[in-house]
Amino acid sequence: MPASSTTLEALMEFISEKVTDFGVGQEDGISKRQVQEDIKQMRPGGMTGYEAPIEYDREAKGYFEVVG
Repeated sequence: MPASSTTLEALMEFISEKVTDFGVGQEDGISKRQVQEDIKQMRPGGMTGYEAPIEYDREAKGYFEVVG
């Protein structure tokens, strides 16, 4: 298990706060589906080309960065 992981709900809250700070986004925040799709596209093989080392830990029910 990773040393620390971030739940989808925590990511949604963080992102919603940040987009509000910039004056963009929806009043009700970002949707769960949008965050999941964004993560999917940032991971290796996604369309963004980021190749972000993001994994999901079912046991911890959270996302984490693969280091190494």
